[in-house]
Amino acid sequence: MIPQAPSVPRKWARLFFLLLFAELSYGCQTKCKMNGDETERLITRIESCQPWTSIYLKSEPDGLNELNQIGGDFERLSIDDARHVVEVINSNSMAKAEKGEPLASQSKVYVLLRFYFKVPTNEKTTATKYFGGWWGVPEKDSEVNLLWPLSEEGGVLRITNDFTGYSGEPYDAIGEFDFFNERYGRRK
Repeated sequence: MIPQAPSVPRKWARLFFLLLFAELSYGCQTKCKMNGDETERLITRIESCQPWTSIYLKSEPDGLNELNQIGGDFERLSIDDARHVVEVINSNSMAKAEKGEPLASQSKVYVLLRFYFKVPTNEKTTATKYFGGWWGVPEKDSEVNLLWPLSEEGGVLRITNDFTGYSGEPYDAIGEFDFFNERYGRRK
């Protein structure tokens, strides 16, 4: 006669696998969510980096590389974390009294949103909304390049255009974030 194993270990085994499955599932869902300290460090990096408004591609590779790197890091955030970062940077920019603010800080957000969302390079002008008066955004044959000032080179997004100016109403970073999120979704 073959001895039968007691039922208690099976219950523990089931519980163990159930807990393991729950942990793995939870971990996969929150993979892109940063903890509060990591999010705050990213905000600090964004606020301390050189703004897109003062980076000239041919003469300032360090500032350009830093903003491109931050764009890649920003791209990995969850939707909630990314929106929080935009809200903080936008709010802080309004309180700055330095020359060129709030536009200098907001130019960073403008660039970061293009890293984050799957915005097209050829959207019908009638199908989009404008959230600021950025000069130089390419429009041709009733289409606009919403990815500008970024381009994709070898599968990697990079800033490839200089800031050329701004006029009109203040930039609505939160409005643009919400529109891009609803219409295009995030890249990853």
